[in-house]
Amino acid sequence: MNPKQQLMAAMAHEKAARALYTLATGNGDLKDRLFRAWQDHLTMLSGRNLPEPFQECYDAMYEQVTAQGPDNPDEGQIAASIRHMSLEEAEALAKQTVSFAIDVEVATAHR
Repeated sequence: MNPKQQLMAAMAHEKAARALYTLATGNGDLKDRLFRAWQDHLTMLSGRNLPEPFQECYDAMYEQVTAQGPDNPDEGQIAASIRHMSLEEAEALAKQTVSFAIDVEVATAHR
């Protein structure tokens, strides 16, 4: 692994760990924690900066969290998208986010 790939893996590892922590221990309901995990941690990644096996999964989830435009100028796209999700959609995205974060954690550990 070249130095750039090592840096990308380390950043993915850190952001995934923080997103997991936020989903598990953050304040608020599921949608609040999902918003914080994405807004504060996972949006710092991009599919192009992730190790290759994770790019497609990240891109698909990112499409979900940016699908809805804000209803007012004080609301961001991620907040609007998650707010418009049904509880079932939010639960499914949370499960997908947790699986993604665990997979990234395992793949990037000790690199």
